[in-house]
Amino acid sequence: MPTKLQDVHRIITEEKLVAQKSNFELHFGYSSRECNIYYSHSFQKEQGTSLTITISPKISKSDYLFKSFNYNSGGEFAEVEPDEKMKKSLRQQIERSQGRHQRNLKLKAEYQGEAEEPATSSGGPEVSTKTADDIAKLLSGEAAKRCLFFTGAGISTSSIPDWKGLMQLIGFDTEKDDKKNLDFLLENFKDLGYFQNATKELHKFHLAFIDGKPAPEHKALHQIVTKTGAMIVTDNKDLIHGNAGTNAPHVMSISSFFSKGKEFTLDPKEVDHVFVCAMSGDRRGFLKWLKTENPSIKITQIDRALSKTMAPDHFIEGDTGKILPKISSKIQAEKTPDTKVKADSSAKGLSKTRICNIL
Repeated sequence: MPTKLQDVHRIITEEKLVAQKSNFELHFGYSSRECNIYYSHSFQKEQGTSLTITISPKISKSDYLFKSFNYNSGGEFAEVEPDEKMKKSLRQQIERSQGRHQRNLKLKAEYQGEAEEPATSSGGPEVSTKTADDIAKLLSGEAAKRCLFFTGAGISTSSIPDWKGLMQLIGFDTEKDDKKNLDFLLENFKDLGYFQNATKELHKFHLAFIDGKPAPEHKALHQIVTKTGAMIVTDNKDLIHGNAGTNAPHVMSISSFFSKGKEFTLDPKEVDHVFVCAMSGDRRGFLKWLKTENPSIKITQIDRALSKTMAPDHFIEGDTGKILPKISSKIQAEKTPDTKVKADSSAKGLSKTRICNIL
């Protein structure tokens, strides 16, 4: 039976965090829209990192080109020859990835609609500006328990690369068109040194996912949710919230939102305010789902510069890394120590292997 998000203990237990790190699995895939390049990398703590690059026949004018490599924590690097079963699986992944991309474009248009244009004071949706003091005041009362923080990739970029930085690790320049990236790959396709370096860098990236150092934003959110009882979910796959001491469920683990979610459930009618932190778009449609189920929900976008596609009800001007610590400081000054949410030692065993797919 899924646990209600409101009932999730905000402080992660050491046992749960250790279990998450021990069982951590990560899978990324990227399918180029123009060139039919498919690259994937995965990580399992005991097995290390694998990197696979596949180029389809539409570009190579021959059979699929495959490159596959493994790199482990001991520094051992090896090229792996994909067998026929793996090649078949990769071809199917490419087809599924391209199909998902088309569906995501349709979903994005449906969810975001007319909100594609930046909301500004001179045009676009009419919104009001809030301050950190306004949010701290709201969170200082019982209303905090009907507030939800929703964090995105920007909160972790001081510890791990964002999507653009991740692409650059394997030599892709996100500012260039796909044809130039394809030419780069073909030039380096027989260069073992290039792939060794790319796989090694990806391995560092994976380790940072597990052991990344919390940024001021993570620490501030930990103080906020444990002091006030506000809810928190994240769209991030890393464990940095956990390293800050916060039990922040992934949004895709919410069964009432995502059909394959198993662990938690959330009733949008029990949420009054959502604070969106370091996120540039509602790519999964979570905010759209909340608003559809409960039109009275108010969404506040923290960091106006990032708010290009979400059409929030309110903005907070400034950088997330400065706003959240300010909110936390205000709450700390008003709250008494005995209101702190306690960790539940019975949370042991709740952890499950986290398998992530981004395509």
